[in-house]
Amino acid sequence: MALVHSNHTDDSTEVKYFDRPAQTIDKMAFTFTDDLGCEFGPSKTTSTGLYEQGGGCHGKTGDANSLGGDHFGAGINPKQSFIGFMLYDRTWFKRDTYAVTIGGGRINNPGRYLVLIPPINGETDLTDPETAPGSRSEQLGSERSAPLRELLLAKRTPAI
Repeated sequence: MALVHSNHTDDSTEVKYFDRPAQTIDKMAFTFTDDLGCEFGPSKTTSTGLYEQGGGCHGKTGDANSLGGDHFGAGINPKQSFIGFMLYDRTWFKRDTYAVTIGGGRINNPGRYLVLIPPINGETDLTDPETAPGSRSEQLGSERSAPLRELLLAKRTPAI
């Protein structure tokens, strides 16, 4: 991409607000995380002839070199920003033997800035040693790596 600047912040706060080891409910804590960011810069054509689309933090920014796209016209750069938050609360029971976590969050990501790959059992296809690019199972086309790739591709393909 032709973007030359980006601004991003990712902030988290963790607070333990209850700690009584002798009681049935012995500990409680919460965490709050917020993410804000954007990237911006002009569209350009590289020396090898590759066109790279620019973008803007607020969207609809003028750019004489922009060829446009599916959701924005020529001469315009798309919005490339991200805002999100998450809040989780965890309660531990019986001397940390059991715990319950409740929480959620919300994101707004109108462009392609900060693309998120959904995790599969805590791993992504890129970080799992068995399915990462260049791994032995990927080279052999293992039974385990094929469903992971199919699931990732299904998540990226819009329903008809």
